Amino acid sequence: MTHTTEGCHWTEKYYAPGDVRVRGDFELYFQPKRISAEVEQTLKSITEYGTEPETYLNLACGPNVQCLRELLEELRLLRFVCGDLNPSFVSYLEEQFYQEPVTKDVISNFLMIDMREDFQPGETFDLISIYGNSFGFFDHTTNFNILERCYRKLNPKGLLVVTTVDFDHMCRFSPSNPLSWENVLDSEEGEMVRQSVRYFLPKENKSVCEYVTRQGSQILESGSRDLMIYPLKAPEGEVSLSTMAKQAGFSRLRAFNLPENDQTFGLMRKLQFNVFEK
Repeated sequence: MTHTTEGCHWTEKYYAPGDVRVRGDFELYFQPKRISAEVEQTLKSITEYGTEPETYLNLACGPNVQCLRELLEELRLLRFVCGDLNPSFVSYLEEQFYQEPVTKDVISNFLMIDMREDFQPGETFDLISIYGNSFGFFDHTTNFNILERCYRKLNPKGLLVVTTVDFDHMCRFSPSNPLSWENVLDSEEGEMVRQSVRYFLPKENKSVCEYVTRQGSQILESGSRDLMIYPLKAPEGEVSLSTMAKQAGFSRLRAFNLPENDQTFGLMRKLQFNVFEK
């Protein structure tokens, strides 16, 4: 039987509960070089901004505990919340976190959070992160609402740090010249192969990935997912991260290029690290 993403937003199926270890993109969440670079730039930004965060919200946290452990080593956090649309990711992360003794007195919460909703009502944070390429999953209005909601969830002088795909890098891949790759997955039912192609539609600021998963000659799953990728700056009247930051209320946006991620060849090879200051 073939399953498609028709009839709902692709995230609702792609990030549905299930065994995270047999996902076609599971290895993307376990790239230590990229994650350490994100944490290092976060810590640099905190030092430069002169803040001392005590509360932290990790949105779209994924299943990897690395960034959380590295931040806890360096920051004097009193409370943190990790949230993801996929409850299986949250459970896996919580399990990994408590496999080692927690040496700091910190209040921890691991929750299912949909960024499209009013997450954590009544709570505010000194630091919010959206790592990986998890910003831009939705249409532009929804993406902006998420950015604006993060602004409201920040305490005065708070920081929002967001990793995005480098716009210029993705512009190189058109429908006639796409990225293409495949992942081989092992499961109890046998070996499965997921084949994917990704291309960029510049007029829509949209990167599209089409994929199909096969086991032998049988198609198990097919579908597509898209990601909005914004330029840092754009001509007046066009959408950019800078204009979105200003409209959401942030006082300043700074952007840095992360080191090239040689642990992948595709979407996350070249990333931009964005620091939104309240």
